[in-house]
Amino acid sequence: MREEHLLDVVGHLYEAAATDGGFDQALDSLRHWLGADSFHLMRWNDASGVNDLSIQSPQLREAATAYQAYFGTIDPRRSVSATAPVGQPVACHHHFDDRFVSRSEFYQDLLLRHDARYAMGLAVHRGGRRVTHLVLNHGAAKGPFSSEQIDALGRLAPTLERAYVLMQRAAGLRHAAHAGETALDAWGKGVIALGSDAELIWCNAAARDWIGAGRLFQVHGTRLSARGSGGTRLTRALAGAPGRPVHWVARSYPQSPRDRLQRAALTLLRSSALGTPGFFALLIQSLEPPPAVPSQALADWFGLTAAQARIASLLTSGLSAQHIATRCGVSLATVRTQIRQVLARSEAVNLQDFLRLAASLPVLAPSSHSESCTDEGPA
Repeated sequence: MREEHLLDVVGHLYEAAATDGGFDQALDSLRHWLGADSFHLMRWNDASGVNDLSIQSPQLREAATAYQAYFGTIDPRRSVSATAPVGQPVACHHHFDDRFVSRSEFYQDLLLRHDARYAMGLAVHRGGRRVTHLVLNHGAAKGPFSSEQIDALGRLAPTLERAYVLMQRAAGLRHAAHAGETALDAWGKGVIALGSDAELIWCNAAARDWIGAGRLFQVHGTRLSARGSGGTRLTRALAGAPGRPVHWVARSYPQSPRDRLQRAALTLLRSSALGTPGFFALLIQSLEPPPAVPSQALADWFGLTAAQARIASLLTSGLSAQHIATRCGVSLATVRTQIRQVLARSEAVNLQDFLRLAASLPVLAPSSHSESCTDEGPA
């Protein structure tokens, strides 16, 4: 355990905590520095009785699976670590002698089978009813961990807890960001992150549909630009002093018959609104007329039958009752009856109220399928 390598171990732990994955490699460098054969980071949930986090050396993967399935419930080390303060190392040979080991199902059927006879560890973090432990193992041939190794683990305990907490917070932020991006994409809301010089930092999938030749925005190198008055407004908004959000409407300039005209409402949130100097968020909302609401969505939201939902979907596409009757080959009276049923189930005051409700539904992944009167659906 060379002291000159300790800073590398600490740096590796903090770097891994801030990135997606890599904590197993950081723990392996810690294992190597301490001279252990393997490691296992686990989080035991006392409420559910389940080990809900497991990061281990490759040679312990089978053992970790068995621990999760059964052996975690009979682990005798848990009673020792439960009374130890966070960060205080515990060496199992101080508590379990050879006689105990020879009679222990946990040792005989799990640890010894995976050459993990000796262990030292500590509670890395306690949060509510969850306790996170780090265990390092020696094979039987190496013998127990030395007092020097145990003391070295204790010296690293504060770093381990801080790195672990950072890892959990970073993971939470990534999950939250992914959930937000997924929701924005599903609802067709575009978001572009920009630097002060219009540098394109990040955009979600919905925003990428607005970027490219003949579309609303273009990218030159790493800079975002727009033609016409939209580009002028963007440049002015980025150059302006921090203040309230800036709103404007922009259009695309199609370059070929295949390019469609795009119109969007744009909102630029400047650094004062986000609390990060030099950072901007550009929000994009399409001004295209919404497509017909899919019948399945209407059935789900309002509890409509398949026939009612098809009629309702055709209404949202702009067809009149007469056109729907002709298209479906039914009488106008039948269509009107189904419209009354739709209004009753949706609790709409009238047809215009229903169309307003339908247009406001947060429909995910809208279908491009044209509704017909013979489509199958829920009864």
